[in-house]
Amino acid sequence: MKKTKIFTFVVVCLFGLSFTNVASAMTPQEQHIFDLMSRVIGLQTQLIENLQQQLSITTDSIVVDLAATSPKEGALLSKQSGAKLIDLEFKGAGTVTSVTLHHSGFSDVNALTSVYLYDGETRLTDGYTFNSAGDLVMNNLNIAVNGSKVISVKGDVASSVTTYANIAVALTCYTTGGVATAVNVQGATIPFVNSIIATVSMVTNTAVSSSTVNVGTVGYTVWKNSLIVGTRSVELRRATFKVVGSAPSTSLSNIALVVDGERVGNYSSIDASGNIVFVIAKTMLLATGTHTLEVRADIVAGADRTFNVSLQKAGDIQLIDSVYGVNVSISTKNTTVKVGSFTIVAGATEAIHVKNLNISFLGSAGVVEVFDISNLKVSLDGGLTFSTPIRNPSLISNNFSVDFIVTTNSTKAVDVYVDVTDTSINEMIIPTLRIAI
Repeated sequence: MKKTKIFTFVVVCLFGLSFTNVASAMTPQEQHIFDLMSRVIGLQTQLIENLQQQLSITTDSIVVDLAATSPKEGALLSKQSGAKLIDLEFKGAGTVTSVTLHHSGFSDVNALTSVYLYDGETRLTDGYTFNSAGDLVMNNLNIAVNGSKVISVKGDVASSVTTYANIAVALTCYTTGGVATAVNVQGATIPFVNSIIATVSMVTNTAVSSSTVNVGTVGYTVWKNSLIVGTRSVELRRATFKVVGSAPSTSLSNIALVVDGERVGNYSSIDASGNIVFVIAKTMLLATGTHTLEVRADIVAGADRTFNVSLQKAGDIQLIDSVYGVNVSISTKNTTVKVGSFTIVAGATEAIHVKNLNISFLGSAGVVEVFDISNLKVSLDGGLTFSTPIRNPSLISNNFSVDFIVTTNSTKAVDVYVDVTDTSINEMIIPTLRIAI
């Protein structure tokens, strides 16, 4: 009888049978042992479920292959902007945080002046360049994959390329879930061709009409510039602008892109990344000559806050050569660019005598970047201007002599400009200034 009861107890534990069905066959001591064993099994089951849940959260499972949309033929034209090099299809679930690309083919690593990642038409990264070994590493990415996602690698082609040169770009490594995976996803070999495509230059960065604007203002110009189109007409298809500042994203509404006084495309708003994206639905041809581009908006909120609208990269305006059908790179010529502004406030007891500004040019990652710039100008309240040559913009600090007084209980609005002389510069806006008095 005792052996039969022990067997019954084991069957109950292993197969999860109801205790009430066999309770009459157990002594009180056996019932106590059964209860303890049931609790242990329950704790083990819960522990396994918790571990499985944690593993499903922390473990990314992503594979990558050449996308069906990746270029298989064609050519890269000199001065072409945003040329597609390879499409990568990531499959699975997780987040890609880093990729390594490799340059091969019969061409110099400088044949591409900048390389970017795109998700569709949305630029995900700033411009990168290949090192002397032909490698390029993009870190700090945040590419979420849930199912399938195609990421494009695009590049800006140098103004002059070697005849019969070609290039192939491959993905050699990617990181997801903190784990780096070595791969060899090779794109097609694409030849370079020297050609005469349309030219587009930005000549001046026209300041907005006022440094302050009242809430309730309708159709206020928040960005303005001029384009000079040469050789042949180009088609305007898309434009992306960045909004930064303390004003909330709801401060601007009915945001419109205006070309030569005419609104083109649909009204837009500021997205979660702080971008204003205009997609031109109808064909918008810009003939050779000068055209004025503006971004206008209604100011509906943001009292006592600041905002700034800028074009971050030349490729953020998509202009298509009307003959070759490729993106045209925008260049700048002797452009005066507003790079920053700030306000000096004097208290009630003492005036401020400003004799020196310490200015450095910083990139988004805090690294000093060198640009072909010739002069720095400081304007006070839109009037008095100080100007000086910039001898070495790569220095951490550039001392700039000024001489003005901010009287008690008053403010001075200070705007900072630089002259850009490089005709092939890809950064349309000089990085943020770090200014100290």
